[in-house]
Amino acid sequence: MELGYSHAQGQRVLRQRNLLALATLLLGALVIVLFLIASTRDREIVLQPVLRSNLTVSSAGVDL
Repeated sequence: MELGYSHAQGQRVLRQRNLLALATLLLGALVIVLFLIASTRDREIVLQPVLRSNLTVSSAGVDL
């Protein structure tokens, strides 16, 4: 009787370990995907002007 209980307990622990490993893999994959998405997004930086003269920034360059 005790052998059957030990076996059932071992199977329960094994199932928990496997589910935890699966959850860990899924969360790790999610972190990697979110990191890749965040690193490839375009960024926009808004600067507050503090110059006395006009300054134009475009894809061609900077005009003072």
